Formats: sequence, C-alpha cells, structure tokens
Amino acid sequence: MSDLVIGQMKHLRPSGAQRKHAFSYPWFGIIVRYPVEPVGRWFTHNRFGFLTIDNRDHGYRDKRDPLGWLQEELDAAQVPLQVEDLQVELLTMPRVLGGVFNPVSFWYLSQNDQLVAVVAEVNNTFYGTHPYVLYQGGSTLDASVWLEAPKKLYVSPYFPVSGSYRFRFDHRAQRSGVHLNFVDEDEKLQIATQVGGRRLAMSRWLILKYSFHALAGVWLALARIHWHALRLYLKGVALVPRDRGHGRPIKIQNSKQKEELS
Repeated sequence: MSDLVIGQMKHLRPSGAQRKHAFSYPWFGIIVRYPVEPVGRWFTHNRFGFLTIDNRDHGYRDKRDPLGWLQEELDAAQVPLQVEDLQVELLTMPRVLGGVFNPVSFWYLSQNDQLVAVVAEVNNTFYGTHPYVLYQGGSTLDASVWLEAPKKLYVSPYFPVSGSYRFRFDHRAQRSGVHLNFVDEDEKLQIATQVGGRRLAMSRWLILKYSFHALAGVWLALARIHWHALRLYLKGVALVPRDRGHGRPIKIQNSKQKEELS
C-alpha cells in the first residue's frame, strides 16, 4: 500500500547569496510503492481518479513502465543494482483530478529495508527533465549522508547550469523528507530546500480528509513559486538567460506523436 505525505516545502536563500530570501508553504505528496496498489477511484494508476500516479509523468514519459527507464539510468551511471531485486518507492506530487505540478520526484531503491540508491527526477517549467543518480557504493543512505551531483538542467531563471546539488534523505516508516542544497562553483551555498513530512498509510478516509491539501498543493504551490520569483526580481536579483542545451525534452509536440503514444 502507498502512503500520503503531509508536510512543508521550504526554500532559503542565505545572506551570502545575491539577496537573502526565505519562504515555505504546505506540501502534499505521496510515496508510491511498486507494484502500485490502487485505492478505488481515490488513488489510481494510469487512469483518471482523485489522486493519480501516471506513467506519462515519469521515466519514459509515455505508457511504458518507468521501472525499465530506472534500470537504464542505473546502468548508464554504472550502478551495479538490478531493479527487480530492489524495493522501489517513489516520492512525488500526484495528479489531482487530472492536474499535475511536479518539479521533482525521488525514486527510492532499498535492499533489505535499507536505502541504497536514489534517482532524483528533476523537471523544469520548460518541459525538460534530467535524472540524478545518487549512490555510494552500496552503503546505506541515512539522514547523515550527503550526496553530490553536478547540476545538469536549467531550472530557475536566477541560477546558471553550473555548480552542484547536494542531497540528504530522511526516509523512514513514519516520515520521508529531502534536503536539497544548490552550491555554486566556488562551493558557496545559493539556495537550500527542504521537502517532506509525515507518512500516513493511504486510505479513502485520509485522502478525503486531506483533499484540500491536495487541491491547494497543486495550484497554489505553482502560484507561490512564481510570486516569490517576482519578489526576487523586484529586489534586484539578476536573471540568467535560459540555457537550452541541457536536459531531455518531455513535451509531446504534435498530434501524431500523441497518437503514437496512445
């Protein structure tokens, strides 16, 4: 059975960045355990429901099983793990009544209930995506371990495609959370992000109870991010031109492509 995750998203630009700035907002996510077990029409897989996990939002971005894509990413990163031998969970924001806002998802890969690898699937608002494969030789990735990966995708108009991300995961039975820091080429912290919260076993009653969080989370999160981006602009933070040379495009461009994927 999958879980609801009720918590917060926090962003902090420290005083050493161009402009000190901080904000937070309620966050609603799900942890999907594979194979996916739907909960009637309240939580569905690849079909319309109140909350939905859809293959078109992950991996290949079509109807194919994203676990195949996950194995390809592990192989490309020379990580000696087989998805079929692992416990797979996905921390993400679900579709809510068909709408989706999903800037980042985290694929948790465990052996014997110990987290050993994570694939962070980062998306931007320009229909691009890039996976960051995080692995430390098979060691357990607990809340004390930071993992680093060079930045490869243009995400924010306030930061260039340079520097690196640092990740730390607190993935337990009662709660799940991620610390994600962006540092520039001089190792200077530019932005610190936290996301996550308590885990609640998914049920019809809890989905109904937290439905407001779900609906508000999809629409208000995007609005708040744009509002705070505007505030940064008004504070005089310089914009970085969009870099189109990174990431993989995920937008379906025409009806012919849609037909091929249907």
